[in-house]
Amino acid sequence: MSEVKKALLLWGVSFVVGFYCVFVMQQLWNWFAVPLLHFSEASFLAMYGFKLLVGLLTARDIGENPMHESRWRRALIVMNACVPVGGRE
Repeated sequence: MSEVKKALLLWGVSFVVGFYCVFVMQQLWNWFAVPLLHFSEASFLAMYGFKLLVGLLTARDIGENPMHESRWRRALIVMNACVPVGGRE
């Protein structure tokens, strides 16, 4: 099997597993949090965005010093990009 086919297979499997995890998270949220905590139901895209945000905040780079928190730097970059230019001060 060529390297390209292996890479495509790995990407495809991770893509399917990732979306299945989002589906499971959505079902658990709608089953547990909605009736118990009286929250609104979460759509698939909202749960996908939540998964991306959690992944962004909890990711660690390989070989990086654990004391150097790059996740907060990434989070601040994302928040800075979301604030309009006039409101950044």
